[in-house]
Amino acid sequence: SFAMFDMTKEVTVSGTVRQFQWTNPHAYIQLVAKDEQARDVEWSMEMGAPMYLYARGWRPSSIR
Repeated sequence: SFAMFDMTKEVTVSGTVRQFQWTNPHAYIQLVAKDEQARDVEWSMEMGAPMYLYARGWRPSSIR
């Protein structure tokens, strides 16, 4: 369900990928970015299931 997300708001985050988890039922990207005070903040980005990502061109090696 997308009920917990504000689908009208877009957020851009730039940083370093710490880990890419190609797992069921969802894949995840762990990203380390800087906040406004230049401190490291870790983001956990939940993605869809690998079978759906695969159908859209993603592969386990897509993010290094």
